[in-house]
Amino acid sequence: MAELGLRLPITAGQFYGVWQHFYDDNFSGTDFTTHYVVLGFRFRVAEEELLLPDEQHDDYRWLTPDALLASDNVHANSRAYFLAEKRAGVPGL
Repeated sequence: MAELGLRLPITAGQFYGVWQHFYDDNFSGTDFTTHYVVLGFRFRVAEEELLLPDEQHDDYRWLTPDALLASDNVHANSRAYFLAEKRAGVPGL
């Protein structure tokens, strides 16, 4: 939760599966690809508790699941967390 400016115990969250993200590039360029293994957790926090950083992102939006899925501006890896057919094969769910 450091990315969100919070320090919460892992026990405060609900495990949300093991996910994989693949990218054709990396944070510093295009000379090699990136593969992330993501251990997903769901936490409930109040918006005013978040200290959102701007090192990697310069804009944040809060969306309902329906609005998120309807938006062309949401990355496929983020969208997958909200799609039942994507969650079906995720270990731990």
